[in-house]
Amino acid sequence: MGVGSVLIVGGGIAGLTAAAALGRTGVRCEVVDLTGGAEGSGLGVQNRGIDALHAIGALDEVVAIGAAYDQAPLRFFDAAGDLVSAPPVPPRPDGKPSYLIVYRPRLAEILRRCAERAGATVRIGVSIDRLDQHADRVDVGFTDGTRGSYDLVVGADGLRSTVRRMVFGDEVRPLSTGTVSLRWLPVGAPRGEAGFYYGQDTEMVVVPMHDDMTYVSVQHPDDSLLSDAEGRALLRKKFEQFSSPYLTALARGLTDDQSVLVRRYEWLMVDGPWHRGRVVLIGDAAHATTAHLGSGGVMALEDAVVLAEEIASGEPLEVLLDRFHSRRFPRCHTVVETSVRLSGMQRDGASADEMGAVRWPALQLLSRPY
Repeated sequence: MGVGSVLIVGGGIAGLTAAAALGRTGVRCEVVDLTGGAEGSGLGVQNRGIDALHAIGALDEVVAIGAAYDQAPLRFFDAAGDLVSAPPVPPRPDGKPSYLIVYRPRLAEILRRCAERAGATVRIGVSIDRLDQHADRVDVGFTDGTRGSYDLVVGADGLRSTVRRMVFGDEVRPLSTGTVSLRWLPVGAPRGEAGFYYGQDTEMVVVPMHDDMTYVSVQHPDDSLLSDAEGRALLRKKFEQFSSPYLTALARGLTDDQSVLVRRYEWLMVDGPWHRGRVVLIGDAAHATTAHLGSGGVMALEDAVVLAEEIASGEPLEVLLDRFHSRRFPRCHTVVETSVRLSGMQRDGASADEMGAVRWPALQLLSRPY
């Protein structure tokens, strides 16, 4: 018997994309999520994440509201803003953008619309508190007192997944890199060159976005929790390493009313199969990582589309879930392993050339079809 009904726990990138992709194949999907929406930061989509958005009918909408680049902004500048290197990145031959950057809440809106157009039901403010597996179904209890039965449950509920804890126990836990990320999205800032800027001990990523926003991101080698004021003060110190006219102009906009998002860089990798019986993990629930390859969200998009492809094959559930894992594990493992390595290198003061020697082979691998 095929998979006709799926419960997706988690309404982030992975969950909503899975609902859209599965719904387009005729599978009835229900999505539950405790909070809904997304954190107010930027998300870059490159490589085959572009194909995943196209597969669920979202690409044109994302291009319309995001910032599209014919070539990924892999350009490297010194502290003065002088170009140091620009690896040749050919544009896609199919005319699609090579790179997109979009405000996460707006992407979440598009993905939800795609899921609902594909027939999915989305419930916000609800999660699961019971999960009982049987040979032919999974019975689920929800936090609002309702119950349901499904052919498959998909855990797309992130780094601290409830589904993973229920099914896999505590055998997989997030690990800290010992660092935090600082992300700032100024509006109305001066426009300049997108790329990576290298200061004394800081790699600062700067990408002009849509709606007059600019994405700014740096890593700091300490995973202490910081207040908003401490985050702003720390980012100001990072800017002091740069004499680039562009970055100096950006820094002038970092006033006390600006919000700097501070998050610990944590990672995890489920090394064994991502499924147990009729429950499967995707996205950050199975493989969470840092942003050093810009591919965490891309892997979530790919997971969702590949899972839908395998379910559409009509093979027995155990067979298709094994095949899903075999298709996804090498790519996701490369992203996690390389990103965490780059995080450590950056923390230890590696140069742009040293970082590039590790980053480039992984990006080339990720450009191949999923």
